[in-house]
This record gives sequence, C-alpha cells and structure tokens, in this order.
Amino acid sequence: MKSLLVLIVGGLLLVGCATMLPLPPDYSLFDAIKKGDIETVKQNLGAGANVNARIPLRSGVFDMIAGGAIASTGASVSASGGGETTTPLHQAAYYNRKEIAELLISKGADVNAFSRIIWTPLDVAMRYKHPEITDLLLKHGGKKGKELKSTGDALKETFKESFLNIIK
Repeated sequence: MKSLLVLIVGGLLLVGCATMLPLPPDYSLFDAIKKGDIETVKQNLGAGANVNARIPLRSGVFDMIAGGAIASTGASVSASGGGETTTPLHQAAYYNRKEIAELLISKGADVNAFSRIIWTPLDVAMRYKHPEITDLLLKHGGKKGKELKSTGDALKETFKESFLNIIK
C-alpha cells in the first residue's frame, strides 16, 4: 500500500513539474494555434519557429515531453514518432483559425503540405466544413491531396520526407 502511495505521489509530481516546462518553439506555435492566440503565434514566428514545422499528432503529457525533448536536440520530431504528422497550416485549418492561416501563408507556409496520410490543409478545411479557410486556401493555390497525388507530387514529397528523416 505504501509503495502504491509513493508511486501516485511521484507520478503527480512528475506531471506537475512537466506542465511547468516551456514548450519547444514549434510546439509552442502549435499550442498557440490551437488556442487561437494570434499574438503568441506572431511572437513564435518572430522568435524563429518554423512556419512549415512538422510535429506528430500525440496525446498525453508523456508523449508531449518526449517529443519536446527530441525537438530540443534539433532532431526531426516526425522521424521519432512515425505515424501522423501535422503542420501549423493544417492546425489552423482544423481549428478554423482564418486570421492565423492568413498570417502563416504570408510568412511562407506551404499551402499544399502533405500530412502522412496525404491530406493537405485544404483537405482538412473541407473535411471539417470550414468554408472561409477553404476559400482562403483555394485563393492561394491550395489543392486537395488526391489532386496532387494524381500528378505524382504527393509520392515524391513522401519519399523526400522519409529520406530526409533517415539521414538526420
């Protein structure tokens, strides 16, 4: 019983301390997009966060800390987790953050970036029924993953990303 109590207290301390750690710049950018905090998005971009960063879609504090520790070393986070990755523009499309999407595009976000399942930000905006984001992406040359896949661009991009992750 005593060891169980020690384990619970230790776990609570770990989680409590972990939530006080600052997020790496790219994670902080994604967090600000999720919250709709455009001022923090601007600060992150001004501080050098990558407008086309890729982070894995993860859940749970331990996965976030592990991903953050990997990101802070300069290694590719997407190489660490396998699975699905996302970009800031995918996030803005998912959370219907039009003003943030406009800012990201103005800073050079790739409107046709692929997620690992060959979804572009336009696919995300259309899937979640965000017409203003859909129109914005179309205005800036956004295309659906199927459209790009048929031209071979998706396959080429997927191989390029995999190759870059292998050599990092």
